[in-house]
Parts: sequence; structure tokens; C-alpha cells
Amino acid sequence: MKLENFNNKFVKITDIDDQTFVGICLFEDKEVYDEEYDGLSIQTGNRWIKLFENEIVTVEMINQD
Repeated sequence: MKLENFNNKFVKITDIDDQTFVGICLFEDKEVYDEEYDGLSIQTGNRWIKLFENEIVTVEMINQD
């Protein structure tokens, strides 16, 4: 899955615990942040949640109309 395609997009993410997060997300490159996996940080309400590639089951873009 190419997480960089979801950078600055409004998305719905489902993780390995079957939790769903909806909001704007930012791509976080593992090389830049010295992590083992790439990740997406998603803004849900007033907080940000970071999910690593190995924790993400699905990501889908949502149209904001």
C-alpha cells in the first residue's frame, strides 16, 4: 500500500483492532522520522493519531462535499 498517496487527503482508516478513524491525514516517511514503518497521522477532532503501516488494514479516500 502506497501511503504517500493519501497525504493531505480526507480518509477513513481501519486498523488491526477494527477501529475506524476519519479525518485529514499526513504521510510520515520512515526514513525522515527514523522509524521501522511508514505511517499516517490522522486528525480526528482536536487530536492526532499516528498509525504505522503494519497497523493499517484499509485506507479509503472520502469525498468532502
